[in-house]
Amino acid sequence: MFKYLLRSITVAAPLIFFCPNTILAQDADTTFFVVGKAARFFQDRNMQHKLWRYHVFAEVFLTKGGRLSNLSVTLPGKDGTKIIPHLKPTRSKLVNDVYKFSDIHFTSEEAMNRTISNGVFTINYDTPSGNVHNRTVTLEGPGIPPSPVVNLYQNNKIVSPDTINPRLDLVVTWSEWPAGAADPNNILDDLIFVAAHHCNRDYAIHSGRPFEGTDYLTYQDKDFRIRSEELEPGRQYTMFVEFADLVDTNRTGSIEGLATFTNQTYIDFYTTGQSRHTCPK
Repeated sequence: MFKYLLRSITVAAPLIFFCPNTILAQDADTTFFVVGKAARFFQDRNMQHKLWRYHVFAEVFLTKGGRLSNLSVTLPGKDGTKIIPHLKPTRSKLVNDVYKFSDIHFTSEEAMNRTISNGVFTINYDTPSGNVHNRTVTLEGPGIPPSPVVNLYQNNKIVSPDTINPRLDLVVTWSEWPAGAADPNNILDDLIFVAAHHCNRDYAIHSGRPFEGTDYLTYQDKDFRIRSEELEPGRQYTMFVEFADLVDTNRTGSIEGLATFTNQTYIDFYTTGQSRHTCPK
């Protein structure tokens, strides 16, 4: 109950912030933006987790063919630091492009919170179809959720990540997430993502994103099926399963703003057989 009350309180302030003359970008160029704090872990063959990093991030998601410019994010605090990125969008054949215009790394959650406090983040960017100026989301709440523990199944049996049969469907499961919940604002429930890539870093597998017209996973889902036709023989896949606790959701015009605490578990798996591809060294 406290979680839902907290969300309701933190959403109210960003909505009051806007004046009637604000020019809003329509969904010709962007669908939503998100800021958050995250942890990443690697899961080894013994189901143990090794810390990779903590990080603070901000992302803007484009429509097909969407464009944007003049990105900035202002961090919490009365003397908030404005970050102006110089990054190109991350492109993919499976999901829409995304500008990851802030990604600040730390070795511990304490160091992350000490350097960048929770609070109100302000987003600004321009698009050909209009501008998103002074949009805010509030990152407050219980912090980063637990690390997903990942299991792989084929033919209803747990299989080793080292010997995945590419002729069979692969079912990815994860540990229970009791704190995952529906959104009291009815914009977007807590999310789960499953994605994997080859050595070229483009997604070969993706469970889908919201607001892009495709299926996607929420806290209610318990597994994700990778179809055999999506698997290639003799390949290494780097996959992650992510819990995304959405602590602020708001919408102005057609653009959703989200604040989230997330935890990603990474795991490598290998398909048997002979590959037709080579990876650069």
